[in-house]
Amino acid sequence: MSYSINQAELLIDKLLNYYNVSTYSDLGIKINVSQANISSWKIRNSVNAIKNKCKELGIYNDIFEDFNSNINYQTIR
Repeated sequence: MSYSINQAELLIDKLLNYYNVSTYSDLGIKINVSQANISSWKIRNSVNAIKNKCKELGIYNDIFEDFNSNINYQTIR
């Protein structure tokens, strides 16, 4: 059985931490998207949508600088 990490969920968690908020609704206010949109990113595992939003906000490097190394580590474990 294969196991797939929901990368979008990990990125959303990073965004929650970055903006020091605890709900998708509060995060949505900070990044100017709806809570439903954030939930959709998670459900569809939409990493590209999150990348684009981070680029638009000018926080791409803050969110993605160590993301790939963390994914590789968790996949190996």
